[in-house]
Amino acid sequence: MIASSRSPKKTRCVTAIAAAAALYVVVPQRVEAAWVVEPAARAEVRHDDNVRMSPTDEEDGLVNTLTGQLTLRQVTERADFAAIVGATYLDYSGVDLDDEDIEFLQVRGIWEGERVRYGLRGSVRRDVLLRTADTLDDFTGGAGDEDFVVDDDTSIPPDDVDVGSVETQIRRIRTDVSPRVDFELGARTGLGLAYRYYANEYDEEPGVDVQDGEQHEVGVELARNLSEISTFRLRARAARFDPEVDETVDSYEIVAGLDRRFSDRFFGSIEVGGRRAETDQETDNGFVVRLRGIQSLERGRLAASLERSLVPSTSGDMVERDTARLQFYRSVSDRVAISVESRAYRISESTGVGGGDRDYVEIEPRIERALSPSWSLGLSYRYRWVDRENEVDSASSNAVSLFLSFRPPSQI
Repeated sequence: MIASSRSPKKTRCVTAIAAAAALYVVVPQRVEAAWVVEPAARAEVRHDDNVRMSPTDEEDGLVNTLTGQLTLRQVTERADFAAIVGATYLDYSGVDLDDEDIEFLQVRGIWEGERVRYGLRGSVRRDVLLRTADTLDDFTGGAGDEDFVVDDDTSIPPDDVDVGSVETQIRRIRTDVSPRVDFELGARTGLGLAYRYYANEYDEEPGVDVQDGEQHEVGVELARNLSEISTFRLRARAARFDPEVDETVDSYEIVAGLDRRFSDRFFGSIEVGGRRAETDQETDNGFVVRLRGIQSLERGRLAASLERSLVPSTSGDMVERDTARLQFYRSVSDRVAISVESRAYRISESTGVGGGDRDYVEIEPRIERALSPSWSLGLSYRYRWVDRENEVDSASSNAVSLFLSFRPPSQI
């Protein structure tokens, strides 16, 4: 095993941002297109009857949220680059919690050559483990955190594996950088090479079992177009997860999959394979499966996924995560839209001493009405439920939100 060498938190974040920017800079660009800057903001008032998601000491209160962000984007004939930078402020009323501030930066870049394509995804997020916040117009609806594809619009955005794990406010910095290169080997065959760096860093909290950790991952993918509507993929990856205290974990995965566009409106994919995780003390084998489907509606979209995968967690262990997600969006009229997002997890320890197992369910329907081309008003209800192995009872939460959003029409 390789001993870890750690740098200060700020240095690591700056390094990740610099690496993401450098990859875009060194790739040849065509600069005839202008840069576009798009602002967005949201103010939200949420009443939650169990803010901490505690099974015994439920506290209800108001969570007032204000988010502002800027999106910088350039699109040319061969390149597409976007960056989002923003911050969220959370004010708690009626509950014994400190106010929070969350900062985030996300970048995405794609450049197409004659027989090669370069891709990049990167993000740095400084948030709090009890509650986080997403960008207002998140462009990560392409690749999930288990995908190396950088511009595939057929999958579902990544999730936070640590959601529902604690009841306290713990400051966290998440860094995730994923460059990729794809080569065209022939008219129907392609080869992809990818690397991913992922790190979580936490402030120390007495009595809470969290520890810093970082993971380096490399992957290779062979893709073969079987027809105009079907693609076969063979993918292999190897990763090393290095927690601050616990043992280093090496993991390996090989999967085979098929992507198929069944019609102009429906796309589906399946991946199945095996995985292995090992430390100096133990070895764990298991299977991997990913099912995804996207249905385009006349005035909306329906997306669903089922997945089993191995991911690092706050406790310094690798955990097996079973995930089910469903997303629905529909424009009822020119001014009114409705949406429902639901997700369910089952987290179980794969390596380590255990104690971090939990089940989590969340569902949130919402309705939003456009007041003007730039302003909209919305109402949502969110139900959450969590059952943690180290607690006797489960916990649930009901929350109602009223929000006002500002997002000018896109200039691209």
